[in-house]
Amino acid sequence: MWRNLFQNRRAAIKEGGDNLPMGLCFAAQSGNVLFLNRMMESLSYRLIGESLQNATYFWDRIADGNLQNGIVCEKRPELTKENQYLIRFANGECRTFTRSILKLDGEEIVEITSADTTDLYGLLCEQERKNKSLFQIRKRLQEYQKQIVKAARDEELLQAKMRFHDELGRTLMQTRRALLDDKGEDAVLEALDSWKKTITIFDLGEWRTKTKDPLTYLIQTANAVGVKLVFLGDFPKEQEIRELAVKIAAEALTNAVRHADARKLRIESKKENGWQILSFQNDGNKPKGPIEPVGGLAGLIRQIEAAGGVVTIEWTPRFSLTVKLICTF
Repeated sequence: MWRNLFQNRRAAIKEGGDNLPMGLCFAAQSGNVLFLNRMMESLSYRLIGESLQNATYFWDRIADGNLQNGIVCEKRPELTKENQYLIRFANGECRTFTRSILKLDGEEIVEITSADTTDLYGLLCEQERKNKSLFQIRKRLQEYQKQIVKAARDEELLQAKMRFHDELGRTLMQTRRALLDDKGEDAVLEALDSWKKTITIFDLGEWRTKTKDPLTYLIQTANAVGVKLVFLGDFPKEQEIRELAVKIAAEALTNAVRHADARKLRIESKKENGWQILSFQNDGNKPKGPIEPVGGLAGLIRQIEAAGGVVTIEWTPRFSLTVKLICTF
């Protein structure tokens, strides 16, 4: 009676295991199979071409990739963990095999399972295709951004040359009147001051062609025209951001000398939430009203915005120029 009851329960367990959609195998540490359902037996024939008689041998064949033709074994970090393998069949079906150690009454039992992960693998492949496409789009956008920045740089350089030409013409006319019209020493000194400002504009454009660090040249130019640069925070070190930051500082220095008759320019630099933030304030004359960007400043703003940056100009209570640049630029 008890034997019949035990056999009936064992048969019920076997029937329940056979009806599972997943492959299931239990074995001793030696590899001897204790339980094997119908799905795992079928998978064994598909994978290694023979019945699953020893779990250790079966798992070693999977781990070594020693499988039937057309079947591929992979370790995919996105889908598999330790003691897991992804098996791809020639018909596109994917299954994940997992080996675990269970403890039962002080003994260690080896459990091998197989789950259908075809849909999950398909989603992963689709995501990889989308990521690849997005990467290509990103590369094109970056190239397009570089072209925009280059065009803005060329335009800014042209504007600087035109501005210098205009300043040079005005200064020459002012000097001529001061010398020929005999307007006195004050007129000559005023003309001399105009020459200093004109030379400043020229020098601030020259740093692009220098081999030395542009920031060093900017500091030397500021000293030459009597403006002290006060730095707060660490000035950007990344090459592209540093170059653009110096161009902004050069424009701020030009305007400080040209329009505000300033003697000090404060440059504050900090990083915040993925942004490189630069602020410029001078101690010169206060603006009489809102500032409309023109000339070199307008071209520089277009270049900054093309690179994803943001520019804010305030005129009260004092002139202030704030620029936000993306740190990865």
